Amino acid sequence: VTLHRYDCEAWSQPAKGADAAADDRPAIPDEAIAGYAVAARPIYDGVRRLIGHVAGLLILVQAGGRRDVLDLPDIAAARERWDEIEERLRALQVPRGLDAHFARLEASHAAIGEVLDDFDAARHRPDWQRHLDQAGARIPFAHACLQSASEPRAGMTPVDFNHACCSCAQRRRQEGGNDGS
Repeated sequence: VTLHRYDCEAWSQPAKGADAAADDRPAIPDEAIAGYAVAARPIYDGVRRLIGHVAGLLILVQAGGRRDVLDLPDIAAARERWDEIEERLRALQVPRGLDAHFARLEASHAAIGEVLDDFDAARHRPDWQRHLDQAGARIPFAHACLQSASEPRAGMTPVDFNHACCSCAQRRRQEGGNDGS
């Protein structure tokens, strides 16, 4: 498996041999795309919130220099949310052709799971700072994966501009988004 940054040109390149196979592939029915988007959006939003949650917890631990922050109930709550998203990911019906999008959501979710594992290891090991450093390196990766899975037409954006000021909303409409109505 090859992993790319969210802004890598490889995401915009067709797969090898895709030109020849593109004409032979059946188009994805609009209903399948819509169904996937409706089911994937809560997953996207949940992962987005988890990234913010674990990033905030990491800041608390590092700012205070104490690992007892990792004993807060917020860690268990984050793990519960992670488990709920895992169930949704397993239940998601992915239409052929949207596998890459699903893989990006899955990679972001998995990276947050590793961050939570790092937090757990930091609670119990003498080299706790090393585990926090690993968590700190994984969070940007999870965010990059999530950014690469962003799709404004499906409401999957890192920041919700539906209630933005009129100039932001106008620019978003010009770029192909809607105004939230």
